[in-house]
Amino acid sequence: MGKIYRLQYEQILNTSMDDAWTFFSRVENLEKITPSYMCYTITSPLTGKPVYAGQIVTYVIHPVLGIPLNWMTEITHVVEGKYFIDEQRQGP
Repeated sequence: MGKIYRLQYEQILNTSMDDAWTFFSRVENLEKITPSYMCYTITSPLTGKPVYAGQIVTYVIHPVLGIPLNWMTEITHVVEGKYFIDEQRQGP
């Protein structure tokens, strides 16, 4: 089995926790926080609702030289108003 990596990042936002949760817990907002050169496109149906455990999110992203990569993640844990965890299910 290969190495397991964990990416963790912290950023301070000038907003309330409720407003931050409302924004970040909506799949359709992921495109807004992804650099435009990556041409991020969500391919799974959008619900307009907050993420939930078991939700599958699929998308296409072009991270290098415009080469498209299909990606799939699953939302595995949600603590409402605080955080959610997504795990890659398919991708590079």
